[in-house]
Amino acid sequence: MIIVIPKSETCRDSWKPGGGNIFFELIASAKEFCGEDAVDVFIVDEQAPPNVWHAALTQFLVQTNASHCVAFVESDPAQAGPWHWGGFAALARRSWNGAFVGVLTDGVYLLHQARATRFRHACPNSVFVAIDMDASGHAGFVPERTIFGPCFLPISETSVRVFAQTDIDTAKQREFDVVFVGKVYPYREGLLEALRSSGLRVGVNPHRTDPTVRPGFAEYVGGLRSGHFTVNLSEAGGIPFPQLKSRMLEGSLFGTIVCSDESELARYFFEADEFVYFNSVETLKASILPLLADVRALATMREAAMTRAKAIASTAFWSTVQNALGQNALPPLAPSR
Repeated sequence: MIIVIPKSETCRDSWKPGGGNIFFELIASAKEFCGEDAVDVFIVDEQAPPNVWHAALTQFLVQTNASHCVAFVESDPAQAGPWHWGGFAALARRSWNGAFVGVLTDGVYLLHQARATRFRHACPNSVFVAIDMDASGHAGFVPERTIFGPCFLPISETSVRVFAQTDIDTAKQREFDVVFVGKVYPYREGLLEALRSSGLRVGVNPHRTDPTVRPGFAEYVGGLRSGHFTVNLSEAGGIPFPQLKSRMLEGSLFGTIVCSDESELARYFFEADEFVYFNSVETLKASILPLLADVRALATMREAAMTRAKAIASTAFWSTVQNALGQNALPPLAPSR
């Protein structure tokens, strides 16, 4: 298997277990799933012309006799500009007979669905995994067996062990009843303001001590862990569609109980008693106040959610990939165990 990553990612301080780098976690979890020697990396120089790295990647896949290639293929839908993966698809089809797996983190946007469809027309030996959506809900637009999901981006077993070693699962160290960690889009402001006025101890981005400085991943984890509960707001930015957010997995993994305004996607992975579903501030309060008053029940729910998160952190993504390959009669990945 070949995993494609941009050159700039390997230079980041986050390139380590528990650093929150999605490319590092993809590679590390792939090696855990398939074996250390079964995974290689192709690094794309973002400054190179697209036709140059298209040719270099195709040649690399052929020379290494790669069975699979996994790559993030999105560009920001809010930014105008060319999309270059279509050119690679046409080139690869002519000389490489392996299976391509494209990764979408915002598959709910029609632009990304259209591009995945275009890629597959050019390169039929391809599938796409969208972490945020149930593709069956878009069956009228996306060709059958093209996009699969939802799932979570993988967090390697190595990183899960790092997080376990730094866990601060002690109620006395939790400053807030509820925290929200994320971008405060205009459509989120009303709910967050209502939360602040609810009588609960609420922290909104408590890890951001300086608004001009972007916090690191350790601060992000600390922000989540500063509350007994963390709020997950699922609506996609700019369109009224829910997404499966990484916070569902991360919040549970880091030892806080997730309160989500969406349940259908979450229940692909978590039982109803492993997170709190709410559709208003009133229903959220009604669900969490009894738990805050019962330390044992609170700890039991937190532990159940964390156990579930640990079990799926590194495997949910690769299981979805295997399913996508199998349903398209493409060769499966060879697990190491």
